[in-house]
Amino acid sequence: MATLEKKLQKAYKSGDKRMLETVFKEIYDTFHKYVFYIASQYSNIESDVEDVCSDTFVNFFNHLSDFDFEKSIKYYLVASCKNLSINKAKYYKWQNSDSEIESYGEEDLESYGLHEVLLKYLSEEELKILEYHSIYEYTFDEIGKLINKPTNTVKSAYRRAIEKVKQEVAYE
Repeated sequence: MATLEKKLQKAYKSGDKRMLETVFKEIYDTFHKYVFYIASQYSNIESDVEDVCSDTFVNFFNHLSDFDFEKSIKYYLVASCKNLSINKAKYYKWQNSDSEIESYGEEDLESYGLHEVLLKYLSEEELKILEYHSIYEYTFDEIGKLINKPTNTVKSAYRRAIEKVKQEVAYE
């Protein structure tokens, strides 16, 4: 067991808050730049990177009772940072998806003349699902969350939309 892990274990078991704060500061000073680097691999927005870094250390100490003192603090922080970064990126994808699709998506489809053509054969919902999956590369789970439908319903609607388009193209 490395030195920091030993110090942390001793401070945790003693219940001495000052000792625990001192070890926490040492852990933070030792790993902050590294955690910041990991977070910056997932976002180029400095405030988001800083939030993820802070959350990583806060989560570590909030879940200290679950920490295996035989394991590396560094690897725990790296895994936690990666997970928080990915979750933050997913959150932003959800938050921005509707406005991005509305502002760019229909404009792109209209520029190719596809939107109006596809609306002749598909319902609005089928067209939206087809656009989200085919153009924006959203998963069926992501689409389901966006339109408040179960994943299997989204998959079925997508397959029906594809079949409708295939049939209409085959007859033309």
